[in-house]
Amino acid sequence: MTFRTRCFAARCIATVTTGKLMCLRHWNKVPHEIQRRVYDAYRAMRKEEAGSLRRWHLEATRAQLAVAEAEGLTDIVPSLRESVDRMEKGQL
Repeated sequence: MTFRTRCFAARCIATVTTGKLMCLRHWNKVPHEIQRRVYDAYRAMRKEEAGSLRRWHLEATRAQLAVAEAEGLTDIVPSLRESVDRMEKGQL
């Protein structure tokens, strides 16, 4: 049985298979460097490395921010930026 979850991009209602962060339409809007960091963090999380869940959450939020910026979602970009900044400082 294949499990499905919702795309992590803001306001997207598409579903994706478990293990995928976003639908292809939104994933293609994420810069390659951020995509690589998301993949690396996901692999570390699957291996249960220390701090990997926090790292994955940071990289997933960076990807979400990149998509929101690409789509011009100016109402949510500031809060996503603040979340990324706080995660980078270890405050979340």
